[in-house]
Amino acid sequence: MKKPYKYFIAGVLTVLLPIGVFILAIYALSFTLFNDRNTKDEIYVFSTIESPDKKFIVTIFSYSGGGAAGWSGRKVNIRKSAEIFDDKEYIFSTSSGTDIQTQWENNSTLHIDYSANGQILSLYQSEWNKDKTIRILYNQK
Repeated sequence: MKKPYKYFIAGVLTVLLPIGVFILAIYALSFTLFNDRNTKDEIYVFSTIESPDKKFIVTIFSYSGGGAAGWSGRKVNIRKSAEIFDDKEYIFSTSSGTDIQTQWENNSTLHIDYSANGQILSLYQSEWNKDKTIRILYNQK
């Protein structure tokens, strides 16, 4: 007697396929209805310091968003004095509990000191600004 494997598989697929399609439809619908793509991060500026020659500005700021299951962190931005602050451009990013201090050594060198405060940090560090005119040196305290 032949074993009816193909009938068993067809029966299982008949039950599972509609359930899978239903779950995917609910997921897609909830993503479309409840995901506001226009939400922006909340930005809080801690400090803004000009370079000695006043050609550049360094800004330390925090960002957060997303509600209860959201995100937060701290970033450092360098821009030319004539440019508008853009929170999407940054040279340093870390966890939200990190203490950050910046100090200009001269017109082309910036020091960033940061303290982990006993945390494991998530870090992004760039050695240069976007124009490659300012060197950035880091020191974990």
